Amino acid sequence: KLSIAMFLAEFLSHALREEGKNEPLFAYLVSSIRWLDACRSDYANFHLVFLIRLSRFLGFYPNLEDYREGSWFDMLNACFVENKPLHGICLAPEEASHICQLARMNYETMFLFGMNRMERQRCLTVMMEYYRLHLPEFPELKSLDVLKELFA
Repeated sequence: KLSIAMFLAEFLSHALREEGKNEPLFAYLVSSIRWLDACRSDYANFHLVFLIRLSRFLGFYPNLEDYREGSWFDMLNACFVENKPLHGICLAPEEASHICQLARMNYETMFLFGMNRMERQRCLTVMMEYYRLHLPEFPELKSLDVLKELFA
């Protein structure tokens, strides 16, 4: 849990740098941290669920309405598209389908979504790329390597 907390602290220090007062966001952060603190097992996907849900508060949660099997995920515009975007910043259909799966997870059910280490690591890499696209000057995180080693 300590490595997840260190990652979240570093992550949030960059992601929320310019956030003003936002009570729903604060409530989300507090409830998430409390959940992690109280959890005794099956929290390996916590950071992934946390990141996807946090993107809603920051304004770039993926638009899931247009998802169809075989869709590409346009990471720049946060939506699913039929054809590969010309800008090329996207996920191919095989990986794009995982966005919907990740969005369905919550803290109570995340252990039901089986991910192996390699899948979890790829998911975290994609999430970091996604955040860097949508948050100006979002850096490479030092705690990311530790987290990948333990959970990803």
